[in-house]
Amino acid sequence: MDTFDTRLQIVEMKGPSQLILKTRDGNDLFVDVTFSYRIEPTNAPFILQYVAKSDVELREKVFKTVARSRTRDFLGALSTDEFTHTEDRNKVVELAKTAFRKFLPAMESSSNASL
Repeated sequence: MDTFDTRLQIVEMKGPSQLILKTRDGNDLFVDVTFSYRIEPTNAPFILQYVAKSDVELREKVFKTVARSRTRDFLGALSTDEFTHTEDRNKVVELAKTAFRKFLPAMESSSNASL
């Protein structure tokens, strides 16, 4: 029997595992990112069939690979100056959240990026 934990899951990329991205103007930034997600029980069969066979695989395959990459794509589109402005950064974080929800609609997800 396969099971998934449907409680709120938190994936933090901080310290040595923090996200390193290159801004549009070529500077490297080190960003702490926290993802939270919850598997909708009715969507577990979809996740099992198409995404991951276990909670561990889901965490590794989706959040440590896809979420990191997609977040880097969105935040890297900012210049260093834009990144330091909370309003500009939050707009891009919202775009990233929307894109991630479309990528994996079987889950409720959110993220929070901060310096």
